[in-house]
Formats: sequence, C-alpha cells, structure tokens
Amino acid sequence: MREIKIYVETTWKGPARRDGVAMWMVEIADHDQPRAWKGVIHVENGTEAQGTLMALINAFFVLKKVYPRRCPVRVFTQCEHVLHTVQNQWHLCWQENGWHNAKGKPVKNSGLWIMLMEQMSLYMYTFESGQHEHTDAMKTEVQKEFKQWKEKRHKEELLKILKTATCISPGTVSGKKYIGEIRQEDNIFYLYKAPLEYVYETEKDRRAVKDYEENVYEQWKEQTEHE
Repeated sequence: MREIKIYVETTWKGPARRDGVAMWMVEIADHDQPRAWKGVIHVENGTEAQGTLMALINAFFVLKKVYPRRCPVRVFTQCEHVLHTVQNQWHLCWQENGWHNAKGKPVKNSGLWIMLMEQMSLYMYTFESGQHEHTDAMKTEVQKEFKQWKEKRHKEELLKILKTATCISPGTVSGKKYIGEIRQEDNIFYLYKAPLEYVYETEKDRRAVKDYEENVYEQWKEQTEHE
C-alpha cells in the first residue's frame, strides 16, 4: 500500500516573531521504493505558525502535482498552534464562521489557512507531532540553511554600507584614525563601529578614501562572482 508523509521542521521555537527558515519534505513510499521532494521557505520577521503554514502549502502543492489522488496523508510538525488547530478542527469552524474565531475576532494568518485548506482538500490528512526518522537530519539541514541565509543577507547589507560609507579602511589618513571601519575577513565585511561623519583636511584625503572604497568593492565583486 502506498504511504504518504509530509514532514516540516523550522528554526522557530515558540510564538516570538523573528527571521526563520522552514523546511518541508514530501515522502511517498511506493512498493518499498520511497520517493521524496523537499524545499525551504525563508521568512523575514515571521512566526513559527507562518513558516509552518507556508511550508505545508508548498508541500501539498507539490504532492498534488505528483500524486493527485484522494488518499491518506500523515503530516508531522512541531508547531503546536498548527498541530492543535487541525487536530481540534478549529480551521473548519473558522471557515464556517467567515474566518472569525469563537470570540468573533479575525483569525490570524487566515490567508495562509485558506491557501492550505485549498491545497489539502483532496486528501484525508492527519497531523502528528514527535520524533520521526528524518528529525535529526532535517533539523541539521534547516539550521545550516538558516545560517547560510543570514550570512548572505549580512553580506548584502554590508555591501550597501560599502557603497555609501565614507570611511571604510582601518588605519589613518593624514595621521587621523577613521571613526568607522569595515574590515574584510573571509570574504565577509564586518562592521566593527558605527560609521560616523569624517571631516577630511584636504581634497586629496577625500579622493584617497574614495579610491580605496572603490578598490575594495571591486575586489569583493570579483571574489563573490567566483563563489
């Protein structure tokens, strides 16, 4: 018998709003030959519920493409809000009440719930929590993806600073230390001090720093193009 499972792991813990990554995987066990599809969702300033819902929407969308037949689907998630909502069928009650909860207030993330219910309407789904055979591997992978994503965003933000920064070279010009500095280490720019306005004594000083800034920026572009 064909068995279908969907797994979701995220970097969030609890309801706090922050940047995070959610990973989903669809696994179809067909005659002892499992097939799998997976992907990641990056969310800026989001919540665990939002990341989980987005991951599930993508997972069921893919499942509908590869196996558009009515059948049971087991979903594994650590998000208590999503888990309890489905297990208690609150999402069905919200839908009947025009996406208002029992207190008459608008349901949070109703747009995501509507999209998810549309994607999983074909299937007979059950939601579960707890450990599964992919827990450790997915947790490691989602944390690695989160770190790489943050480093990429860090580079992009510092590149913006490089384009506008007045003082970027550690050291001195005409015997005066720079107030702000950005150093290059392992192809990543780190801002050690908040950049402040620097008053040059001469036009020659201004040109010297500008030339250095352009040179560092061109070196950074050349290095990143080969990564």
